[in-house]
Amino acid sequence: MERLKISPKNGIIDPGQREVIVFTVQVTEKIAWKLNVGEESIKDKFYLRISGQKETPIKINGVYKPSVFGFSMDTLAKLNKPLTEMSFDELRAIELKEHPWIGDSSIRAEIPISLWKLIDYLIPMSVHEETIFVKEGWCRMQILRKRRRKKGILAY
Repeated sequence: MERLKISPKNGIIDPGQREVIVFTVQVTEKIAWKLNVGEESIKDKFYLRISGQKETPIKINGVYKPSVFGFSMDTLAKLNKPLTEMSFDELRAIELKEHPWIGDSSIRAEIPISLWKLIDYLIPMSVHEETIFVKEGWCRMQILRKRRRKKGILAY
C-alpha cells in the first residue's frame, strides 16, 4: 500500500489556470507516535515536471493533530485531561515517564477515560445488537442517545 497518494497524478493546465492537487498521507502506527509527541512533522519536497521545462521544487507542509492513534493503552490511561489540550512536551513526558504524576495510582485510570465512556455507553444500550461493530451506525447512536435522555440517563 502506498504511503502517499496524489490526486490527480497527471494532467494538463493551460496558462492562467489553477489546479488543486490533493496529497493524502497515510500515517502508520510507528510514525503516529512520533507525530503525536512532535518528534516528526509532515514536510516533504516534490518536483513538478513540466514538459520542455526544468523540474520545479514544491514544498509540502502538513499539520498532524495529536490523537489516540499511536499511543499505548497504558499511556492513554495516564492522561488527566483531553489529549487535544496537551502540548507536545506534556505528551512526550508522559510517554517517556518523566512527568511527576506518572505511576501515581490515585491519578492513573485502569483504562483510558474515553474508552471507559464508550464501553459504559455501549454495554447497557447495545448488548442485544448483533451487528453493532459490523455496520455503520451514526444514526443508530443518535436514537440510542435519545432513548437514554428520555430515561433520564446521562448521554455522552
